[in-house]
Amino acid sequence: MSHHLRWHGHVVVGDVALRLYKHKGPWRYDERDVRRAARDLSAVTVDHDDLVEVVLPGQRWREEGRGEDEDTWNRANWRGQIAGWMYHEALSKELARDRPYTERSDWARIGENGLPGELTWEEFVSARADSRLSSTIASTYPLELLTWSEGCWWLPRAYADLLDRWEALEDKLLERARCARGAEHGGRAGAAGGRRPRPGT
Repeated sequence: MSHHLRWHGHVVVGDVALRLYKHKGPWRYDERDVRRAARDLSAVTVDHDDLVEVVLPGQRWREEGRGEDEDTWNRANWRGQIAGWMYHEALSKELARDRPYTERSDWARIGENGLPGELTWEEFVSARADSRLSSTIASTYPLELLTWSEGCWWLPRAYADLLDRWEALEDKLLERARCARGAEHGGRAGAAGGRRPRPGT
């Protein structure tokens, strides 16, 4: 499920936004949106011979984002999300060894397998499988298609294009929600100030 749900009230499946509604019970989707999302997602043809290189960003600490607002820091970024999973599992492996700080490995350094620290692909996939619901992007599982070859990460082009569309749609929804919040706060500020004086008074 989209971690941006609490900001814009949608779950994005592929590149289709599902609006959540609540009326006398649990949250619900519009069935028409669900059918459209399923139809569009099933129409994506993945050609494993047509690949595109995926350049993942380096580790970025939360402190480096000081001065940025919450929306900017949390904006959709599928490449950063995958990289974040990698660094998280590499650090978890290092901390599990319970070694003195001075004896810890350079867990953030990218190894020959494209993963940080001493993390192996098998360990990475296994760890993320244990948190499968938090290992989705656009309600899909990118690790099932991500491959490492010739010193680079690769994804099928059609799937990478889908993730780019997901990213753009998430940004659009966040921007729309931000504008709505600004309008709401502006309206409240106007109301708090009392009635406006009539012209000529």
